[in-house]
Amino acid sequence: MPAAHRLALDLLDEIWVPSRFLQRCYSAVTNTPVVLMHKGIELPAVRRLPLEPLGAQPGRFAALTCYDAHS
Repeated sequence: MPAAHRLALDLLDEIWVPSRFLQRCYSAVTNTPVVLMHKGIELPAVRRLPLEPLGAQPGRFAALTCYDAHS
């Protein structure tokens, strides 16, 4: 739990979190009600894409690195 979050926990009426993991984390350090709200979006099912056109060989390890140069 970040120290900055602990400072305000007792000032809140309730805490809304998007996952059970965060619900457990916050509930462990405060008596303030922690409400599981879930995420506000639904993600499509993950589907496999053929990697051979990108030069990857079947059965070999491949890694993808993504980043945003403007963040």
